[in-house]
Amino acid sequence: MPKFSITVPSRPGTNAPADFRIDHDQAVLDLMYTLSGLCGGATAIPAFGAWKDANGKLVTENVTIVYTFGEEKTTSQIRGICAHLCDELKQDCILLEVDGKHEFVEVVVVGATVF
Repeated sequence: MPKFSITVPSRPGTNAPADFRIDHDQAVLDLMYTLSGLCGGATAIPAFGAWKDANGKLVTENVTIVYTFGEEKTTSQIRGICAHLCDELKQDCILLEVDGKHEFVEVVVVGATVF
């Protein structure tokens, strides 16, 4: 049974409108609710993260790592959840870790539909 870990950011992405604010706590609760419905439960752990912007400046933020254990067949659904979270939080990408292997999930737009 794979472990899925999703890092929920607290700061808007680099392309977000200047006045955009993330309701981090609500985003975490919504994700936990969704993952609990899909996999039966979820756990959230606060953490502190950093990344470099396009100018090489270190950007730090509080993040929450939400994890769950699910069936292998739920992997594509969880990627879709990450893509939706990426769009909702105006991120460049969302970090998804599946059994210790990370990937960056981006928003995919096909026509007028966001995946």
